[in-house]
Amino acid sequence: MEFPLALTLSSLSNTDLSASNVVQNIKMLLTYARSQKIPVFYSLHQNYVQGHYEGWQHLTKLNAAIKELHVFAEGFGGTIFEEFKPVIENGDVVASKHWNMNGFENTDMNYQLRQRDTTHLVLAGFESHTCFESTARGTSELGYHVTLLG
Repeated sequence: MEFPLALTLSSLSNTDLSASNVVQNIKMLLTYARSQKIPVFYSLHQNYVQGHYEGWQHLTKLNAAIKELHVFAEGFGGTIFEEFKPVIENGDVVASKHWNMNGFENTDMNYQLRQRDTTHLVLAGFESHTCFESTARGTSELGYHVTLLG
């Protein structure tokens, strides 16, 4: 049975992953997806920029930590590894960046997927206990059929 499928990558950042095979595994996944013309949708965190949170009256714990520790500063968390760059000819899409943990919340990810009649998602990423998990829950709550690759 054929169904609209997309690969969604979450938290593809320049973190230290030398102790695992995650980079190699994601490369293999991307190679397969592109060989099958499966579009890849990227979910990235908003980069920390000095002043982004000025005037915010309702910071979440995550927002406060990002502001204080400069988490997701340029080059970490909100950028894509060179070998994972999107291929527009494959139909890859970089969704608008999220401010918290869910790659769907306050982004255009759902809109981009619905425009392509996508019903099934394969979700892969790095930080499984944060953005990856939150995005997976958001995906399911929106009615997509989800396969998680960890």
